Amino acid sequence: MRRLIANPRVPFSLEVFLGFLFVALPFVEPEHRAQQPPSLVVRYRFTAEATYQDILVEGAKLRFTYFEDVKQKCAQWIEQSPCWTPADLTAKEATLSEEEGRDLLNPIQQSKFMELENVYGGAKEHQRYYAQTLTVELGGTVKEVTYQSFPDAAPPPELLKASVRSCLRSRRENLSGRNLPARNNWWS
Repeated sequence: MRRLIANPRVPFSLEVFLGFLFVALPFVEPEHRAQQPPSLVVRYRFTAEATYQDILVEGAKLRFTYFEDVKQKCAQWIEQSPCWTPADLTAKEATLSEEEGRDLLNPIQQSKFMELENVYGGAKEHQRYYAQTLTVELGGTVKEVTYQSFPDAAPPPELLKASVRSCLRSRRENLSGRNLPARNNWWS
């Protein structure tokens, strides 16, 4: 397993979440696929000085909001605050098919995501880190897991990595051809 190296300008891979969501579908019995799925909201969020990424899946709607530094305003940024403003953000939307919604829901239901700890990374009190969060609301139950990214941080659990890859894959597949930022090797 490769060691995750924290970089304030590059978050862990959103592809981790999206990949996870599609892994378990082949193992779901067909009779369970036909049942009415519970309501599902999934949100991945990471912000830093030169980065903003927010993937929100709510029902059949997928919304990806991000910052792409096309004007190079962050190239020489040294302040410990965002170089972007809300006006710099771009949002893309797509509608998920019923099958894509099940592909997103089934692995969450069958995994132990809702049993993960609330925080990973191991930052000490007052230590600087970049928070990357994955929030799942399933059938009225909400679970938010935060990964604290910093040099020498403990790696995130495989289940969290897989969940983020799945979310990223869904974003990429559903918004392909819509001028998204170049793919990064986050959470690899």
